[in-house]
Amino acid sequence: MNNTIDDEHDPDHQDMQKELQKALRKFRLEGDKMGIAMVWYGLASIDTVLGEYEPARRKYEKAMRIYRQAGDKAHQMTIRIALATVDLEEGEYEKARATYVDLLETYRLSGERDNEAIIWYALAQIDAHQGRHDMAWEKFQKSMAIKEEIDEEMSITAWHALARVKLKSGEYKPAREILQKMLEIEVAIGDDANRASTLHILAQVDLRQGAYDVAADRFQEALEFEHDIGNKDGEAANWYHLAKVDLGRQEYETAREKFQNALEIRQEIGNKASEAATWHQLATIDQDQGEYVAAEEKLRKALAIRQVVGDRADEAETLHNLATIDLNRGEYEEARNKFETALEIMQQIGDKAGEAVTLHNLASIDLRKGEYEAARNKFEKALEMRQQIDDRAGEAATLAQIGIMAAKKGHAEDGLRLVTLGAMILKEIGDADLVQVEPWVDDLASDLGYSQEHIEAMYEEVAESYQQDKGWGLVEAALGAR
Repeated sequence: MNNTIDDEHDPDHQDMQKELQKALRKFRLEGDKMGIAMVWYGLASIDTVLGEYEPARRKYEKAMRIYRQAGDKAHQMTIRIALATVDLEEGEYEKARATYVDLLETYRLSGERDNEAIIWYALAQIDAHQGRHDMAWEKFQKSMAIKEEIDEEMSITAWHALARVKLKSGEYKPAREILQKMLEIEVAIGDDANRASTLHILAQVDLRQGAYDVAADRFQEALEFEHDIGNKDGEAANWYHLAKVDLGRQEYETAREKFQNALEIRQEIGNKASEAATWHQLATIDQDQGEYVAAEEKLRKALAIRQVVGDRADEAETLHNLATIDLNRGEYEEARNKFETALEIMQQIGDKAGEAVTLHNLASIDLRKGEYEAARNKFEKALEMRQQIDDRAGEAATLAQIGIMAAKKGHAEDGLRLVTLGAMILKEIGDADLVQVEPWVDDLASDLGYSQEHIEAMYEEVAESYQQDKGWGLVEAALGAR
């Protein structure tokens, strides 16, 4: 899960904590309550960066009590923003949103335009976490407009967040354009810390588009920058993504070694949230190799950490992966139960992207069991949500699966049109999953005895249909009118 706290922190967290603890003892002896509050805030900020969200919350609340007693409104506002950040990281999106909206109104009334821009940016991040990419983009634009009005440049972190929104919504070209522009500036001014972060996100775009060699080179370059400046958190992040490149190449053992490197660093610096993410990825290697017992053991380690830190979004993700193990074992009802628990969490926190993925997978269980009507209902709901949030890769996956279902029901020609549409979308956005869907197109076309000329004509027909109604006419033709 991407932290909303700046990633440009001093990596020597333990040294910082020791210094702050020393200052805390000094301020207590002197009876300096404002100094004590400042230290609690500093310690809480470190906990937040390290993914220790509940300890962070307790320390922020200690600082808040002191500021309330002193009547210090400005610092109270700062703590409220920090607590909202903790809520966001724990997946309590609506709770965080309520705080930010309240603060937004306060800053509007007081005319604090700089802080209003910060809140619009925070609200955009919530929408991005919930898969509401269009709404996130609108709020980013509001934040940018205010900053332009008050002649204040957007922070590097804000540009990184904006690029991540574009990346998550499958808009790889605009994400790349933002990052390339930033990289040129950072190289020119010698800003190695932010250059490393930009290279890292740019490499993620390459990874999503299947450009594994380019991605590996960029992650490696970012890793070297992070190592040189002593940012262990950044080092771990690049080892983690270099491992994901190896996964894309199906080089499982080298991926495992790199994930282990990331895990050791994350355990050393105490970043619990990232440690859980790494256990999760190590489990996927075991799962891909059919080692389901080992995979389940690692996923349960990830789940335990995520439940302790209160990260509900990633808790749902882990339940989701545990369910896929049940699916691989043919234990459909066990899988269904876990998917439904994950779905409930995602609905509670408003994670539309996660909800759509889970509905898609629940539909796949129905499809395997031959329950076509139930599968159709879930696939269609997933497709509608993915189109609403502009998840183009997800949209393509669901269209292709509906096509496979139609073919299984004996409507191979209509099914082929939908699978072809899914492949067309993936090709348009340059998504690496195209290599999985194209063979489905070839197999169905071969079964139908289609010539190359026939296939090309069908591509034109499918593209025209998508322009008219985003593929819903094809769905109805394949499965029947409602």
